[in-house]
Amino acid sequence: MTKDSIDKRRNGKPKRVSKGIEELRKSLELATGKELRKKEFRKAGAIGNVFLLLDCSGSMDSYNKMPNAINGAIGFVVEALESQYAVGIIRFDSTAYIVSEPLEEKSILVSKIRSIGSTGGSTNMTDAIDKAHQALLQKEGLKVICLVTDGWPDNPTSAISAADRAKKAEIEIMTIGTEDADYDLLKRIASQAELSKQVKSEEIGTGIKSMAKMLPGRKTPDK
Repeated sequence: MTKDSIDKRRNGKPKRVSKGIEELRKSLELATGKELRKKEFRKAGAIGNVFLLLDCSGSMDSYNKMPNAINGAIGFVVEALESQYAVGIIRFDSTAYIVSEPLEEKSILVSKIRSIGSTGGSTNMTDAIDKAHQALLQKEGLKVICLVTDGWPDNPTSAISAADRAKKAEIEIMTIGTEDADYDLLKRIASQAELSKQVKSEEIGTGIKSMAKMLPGRKTPDK
């Protein structure tokens, strides 16, 4: 699911489009017997699904990180929906919980994100990745995990193994962590080092929102 195909040029610059999107569009054309222009395909909301994994461990209670992360998650939802992704939410501490399956309804997603309670517990990154992996296996189109954390996983080896399993299933993984997180580990978990980002604790909200701009095949709506 690398951005390796060039669809067309606009303003003299090459425009890159995910190979997976082209394959999905062709499948829909075969099924319907109708050629789909890219504008029509995008409007159909048939690009893919992304799970945002939010670290809610005890350390997120410091430096106002959790409220900022909540705001950032809402910003991520808005950006991802505009890019024709359905968005799911998983919160994790000692255990991971699916807050919402992938949806395309902004108001419902925002309400579910705001309902995320207080922080506490450890950082069971493995459980979060595994839950997102299993849920995404049931979905069509592009599949993405965006992991947000401010710390170290309970079991780094297990977290890496969980990430490797997801990547073998053609799930793209993006990661973002604060300066307290193990950034080398986050780069290892990500599908590519360029899909990993480190931010200051006070910038976690804007950092989370910016991750939506890294979604594979991202395209702003046609005007």
